[in-house]
Amino acid sequence: FAQAGVGSVYHMKGFQADVEYKIHPTFNVDFGYRFSTLSGLRFGFSYNNYETQKLYYNDAKLKVIDQKQDYIVASLAYQMNVSNLLLGTDKDRKVQLEAFAGPALMFPMECKESVEGNPNAKIYNKVDNSGSNFGAVGGFQLSYNVSDKVSLNVTPEGSVFNNTNGKFAGNSHVIIMKTSVGLEYKF
Repeated sequence: FAQAGVGSVYHMKGFQADVEYKIHPTFNVDFGYRFSTLSGLRFGFSYNNYETQKLYYNDAKLKVIDQKQDYIVASLAYQMNVSNLLLGTDKDRKVQLEAFAGPALMFPMECKESVEGNPNAKIYNKVDNSGSNFGAVGGFQLSYNVSDKVSLNVTPEGSVFNNTNGKFAGNSHVIIMKTSVGLEYKF
């Protein structure tokens, strides 16, 4: 199968900021294979961003720095059809519930930093974006089968990543909640 979706991502752990700094759009693509009516594997990619503010001393003055961090998440997850497990396999069932969990990698891209109110100010000790962050992803997918080949889905999921090099506002872990709506095509 192949899926594509759009949605929103919410960063639960970060510098204290207003809600608009924590909710951002997300785009995801998943490919998978169902071994049986109960289980399968899914390989997913999503593009997200993270925005926060941090306090910074520069020239003996306290300043607020805006950080904008784009990142890509790649995951490999085992998935189980909960509907078929609990209710038995029914090919005519229109609504399906699946659960999934597995390892994931976060690949940070360039971090854009600017001083609030003075975007041209020099920033010292900029964020280091080298490396990737290892973590885990898990969630549910509720699908409505439009036909034998096409279904609409809603997918809430959560992710936790180890935060190396103090990316993402210096937290030791990054906790992300994501909800997306999308379309699946079954081959």
